[in-house]
Amino acid sequence: MIAVGIGNTISAILGGLPMISEVAMSSSKVNNGAKTRWANFFHGFFILSFVLLASHLIELIPNTALAAMLITVGIKLAHPREFIHTFKIKKKQLAIFLITIFFTLFEDLLVGIAAGMVLELIIHAYHGAPILALFKAPVVVSFTDDEYLVEIDKAAVFSKFWE
Repeated sequence: MIAVGIGNTISAILGGLPMISEVAMSSSKVNNGAKTRWANFFHGFFILSFVLLASHLIELIPNTALAAMLITVGIKLAHPREFIHTFKIKKKQLAIFLITIFFTLFEDLLVGIAAGMVLELIIHAYHGAPILALFKAPVVVSFTDDEYLVEIDKAAVFSKFWE
């Protein structure tokens, strides 16, 4: 908890939006009107403060109450309108969404994420993206005047973001 508080505070100071283990909190903040990075800063600050100064009070919160809150937020995140919205974007996005949910519910969060990523790669390969281009594509970056030009050959997909 201390690491999450410190990480969220630093991320917010740098203008980031912490999402890992924070999907429910980020959704809750947005649903309650948060519009700036200060919401992230204060969230991280209060988590850090409570863990350092009031950890004995945190331990008094029943796990069932925390579980009920997470279930409520999870239901809001998986509301039927989210499925309809995803279907309108593209049918293959709905397939990825459903596979990820299925494996997350019946196996584990990491297995669900991995299953969604594998299905995404399969879909890209099915639609003609070269297999090697899914992991490494030639990128040429040029700079003229005050503009950058980034040219990506073959496929530009999520699996190359860590390059």
